[in-house]
Amino acid sequence: MRGEYKVVSCPNCGHLQITFAERYFVCRGCGRKNSISSKCVLYKSEDHGDAREVLLSLKMKGCSSPNNLFKFSRAGDT
Repeated sequence: MRGEYKVVSCPNCGHLQITFAERYFVCRGCGRKNSISSKCVLYKSEDHGDAREVLLSLKMKGCSSPNNLFKFSRAGDT
């Protein structure tokens, strides 16, 4: 089992993607290696389908920054 799926935003280019990494992820947009931090994690879920729905919704709305989020709570908020 992989743990939690995370929707992350690259702090360098803003590319949105899903990762299950715990410490670092490599951006598929710019190739930069980024640490997993509360600033770049936009959403967490144990279900890949949920994470994918959030990712697609954010991409459709053009959200690439946590400051642009209005519908989805940040990771860790309940």
